[in-house]
Amino acid sequence: SYAEATAMPSEKLPHIDLELFNGLGGFANDGTEYVIELDGWRRTPAPWVNLISNKNFGCICTESGPGYTFCMNSRENKLTEWSNDPLLNRLPEIIYFKDMDSDDVFCTTIQPLRAKGPYRITHGFGYTKYQRNSNGFNQEMTIFVSKSAKLKYTLVSLENTSDNERNLSVYYYADLVLGLNHDSEMPYLFTDYDSSMGIITAENIYTTHYKGYLAYMYSELPLESYT
Repeated sequence: SYAEATAMPSEKLPHIDLELFNGLGGFANDGTEYVIELDGWRRTPAPWVNLISNKNFGCICTESGPGYTFCMNSRENKLTEWSNDPLLNRLPEIIYFKDMDSDDVFCTTIQPLRAKGPYRITHGFGYTKYQRNSNGFNQEMTIFVSKSAKLKYTLVSLENTSDNERNLSVYYYADLVLGLNHDSEMPYLFTDYDSSMGIITAENIYTTHYKGYLAYMYSELPLESYT
């Protein structure tokens, strides 16, 4: 069910001691974090999920990667698609990295480009962190939402461990819903790019309860292209 990455071998992650380790995960930092260690081709028996939310906005993160994002109502106003499939657990939001010199494509998360090497997923209070060392990079991605605002943050850190200068492109993929159901809402989604603010916007022009809400995506890195 996974596509295999065309990537250099993954490196081991720094060892950490886990309490009540069950072969897949255990507690760290006095029980404030739950750490999932997936090496080889091991998987959890079902999605192991962290719900991250404030009063009006939130998201879920699974061991495979970031799940869907919602606003105001987690059922009626999904911003991205929720996978009701515990076996495949398809991700609606994905960050890809592409080495522009070798054309290798890789992800810090298990899906959708699973590689054999180790992955570490840390579920904490209000955040989830993904770690992997591969393709000549120490990789870390942390996801959290604002304490009060309707904002979701994805912080990506890459450390070049090779002796060469690297040229990368980063791609963010989002499967939009902006409502209850992916198939029924899709004909009414209107997307645009605001060049003055450097944001991609999306609006459901047919919704009744959430009319006038505008979803947007912004990157601190310069935007080279979008679709």
